[in-house]
Amino acid sequence: MDFIEGLPKSKNHDTILVVVDKLTKYAHFLPPTHPYTAFTVAQELFKLTDTTLNMSSSYHPQTDGQTERLNRCLETYLRCMVQACPSKWLSWLSLAEFWYNTTYHSHW
Repeated sequence: MDFIEGLPKSKNHDTILVVVDKLTKYAHFLPPTHPYTAFTVAQELFKLTDTTLNMSSSYHPQTDGQTERLNRCLETYLRCMVQACPSKWLSWLSLAEFWYNTTYHSHW
């Protein structure tokens, strides 16, 4: 789980919550509607699922390389799709999720 922050405002959203299933490598891209932090989202999620929280450091791909690579791919995809109008990234988010989840991912 990670956040992509600092995006241009798109329908009052400027952040994407990225959640990755480590087994299937499927990802979900969610634009949160409130100013959540990664820690508060993680706390609530793990409390609801009765699991333990394992945090990794920001910008340290060795601790969560899969999500960091996904974030780079998502940012590149959105940048290509909204070149002329960056504030339209929200309308491309569901297509980006479909694109990512239907792409072959290595199991290594």
